[in-house]
Amino acid sequence: MCVFNNIMKKIIYILIMVSFIFCYADVRYDELNKKAKDGDQDAQYSLARLYFTGYGIQKDYNKSFALTKELADKKNPKGIHLLAIHFMLGCGTEQNTAMAIKLFEEASKLGNLNSTIGLANMYLNGYKNLPKDYKKAYILYSEIEKIPLQEIERKGGMKEDVGDVYSNLGVMYLEGLYVDRDVVKAIDLLERSFALGSDIAANNLGSIYYSDKYGVNNYKKSREWFEIAAKQKNKQAIYSLATFYIDGKGVEKDLRKGLEYLYEGAALKSERCIEKIEEIAAGGDSEGELMLGKMYYYGKGYEKDYKKTFEYFNKAEEHGSAEAKFMKGMMYQLGDYVSSDEDKALEYYEGSLNGGYKKALVGIIDIYYTYREDYKRVEELLEKYKGELEKLKDNTTRYMLGSLYAEGNVKQDLEKAKKYLLESAEDGFEYSQLALMYLYAKYMPKQDRNYSKAYYWYLMAKERGDEIEEDDNEFAKNIKKSLTAEEIKRIEKEVSEKIKSNK
Repeated sequence: MCVFNNIMKKIIYILIMVSFIFCYADVRYDELNKKAKDGDQDAQYSLARLYFTGYGIQKDYNKSFALTKELADKKNPKGIHLLAIHFMLGCGTEQNTAMAIKLFEEASKLGNLNSTIGLANMYLNGYKNLPKDYKKAYILYSEIEKIPLQEIERKGGMKEDVGDVYSNLGVMYLEGLYVDRDVVKAIDLLERSFALGSDIAANNLGSIYYSDKYGVNNYKKSREWFEIAAKQKNKQAIYSLATFYIDGKGVEKDLRKGLEYLYEGAALKSERCIEKIEEIAAGGDSEGELMLGKMYYYGKGYEKDYKKTFEYFNKAEEHGSAEAKFMKGMMYQLGDYVSSDEDKALEYYEGSLNGGYKKALVGIIDIYYTYREDYKRVEELLEKYKGELEKLKDNTTRYMLGSLYAEGNVKQDLEKAKKYLLESAEDGFEYSQLALMYLYAKYMPKQDRNYSKAYYWYLMAKERGDEIEEDDNEFAKNIKKSLTAEEIKRIEKEVSEKIKSNK
């Protein structure tokens, strides 16, 4: 669990991308060009950026370089910064790292914040022929730390970048790089960094409390910080959380939970997570083999490969995995790698259920409901296993139950239908969101239909970005016709705000 993260990608981000965030893409080229020819430095800089990035015009590094060189000759800080980037990357001129660094230093002295942050990062980590210099890094970071956040934003800085400054300075205090080690100061800086949205800071805090090195070991706090960072898709934190449960550090050992975290990391292309799953599977552990099978099946960490999927599910089944039986049943039901065979699928589902995997009930009910249209048998299963089904809180089960009770092929119960569908829809499950559209606009009694809610859930499903079936889109169009323009505007605003808050 490494505290001192490599931030080379941040160097490039600070030096290059930040410079182009505020782009004059909405300004007409001819107007911008006219102002630039008249000597307007802001226009010259904006035009240079447009040529550099190709936003709205043909990319042209030579023109960008010429404009930027003119600005730099006038001692324009932003122009000097952009000229440094040209030399750094060799765009419109020969690559010259030494010249780039010299220009970054000049821009920094003239107050260009992006140059200051980028330079500090390079001194901390070293960059090509620029050696590490912790003293220079510390001086620059300390100068930035003293600037009020409002002032930084006024200068064009971004909270994320300032968060990185706090985080890197915190690491210097933590590791005693140029300054005396001060763990309390380090933690304070990292917490300030996290407050500005840094997942790296949260991961570093988790590492500090995990380690015996800093005198603040606390597995509970460590896990809490790793959980925070993991929610922000920090791969290192996800791996660390997995090891907590695999090794039983401060928690009860739970290999399955550990593997679930590793799977999450694998989906983000974490090599450490993938290698750890492979290691567990190679030891003949059924949970590890099952997880590898799922990775090949869903294309998480690997390219989809149904042949390898089936091989790993076979291995897991041989080693006693009831869930592997269920997954094989699903493959037979859908015809993935093997020929579609509902009888074979049902056989595996029932074997999985008898082995203790209760979610196999979903597959069994689906076979009888969708394939065999044996609604009497479905009702029998719902009655027999209602306790077990109620305990299954996964979204697939709740969607299935909600749909069954809504459609009326079994004993209709619209309140139950609404309960199950809302639980999973609010959890972001697209199929339940679409099912609610039909529930509110079709299955409810006419006097109780709510087209506003129906349209709301359609939009929520649509906002997820997944492709929606044409029939669903057509149904939504008809719903929209029954709403006023004011209602539509209100619902769209509500959905937009909900999506933002979820992010």
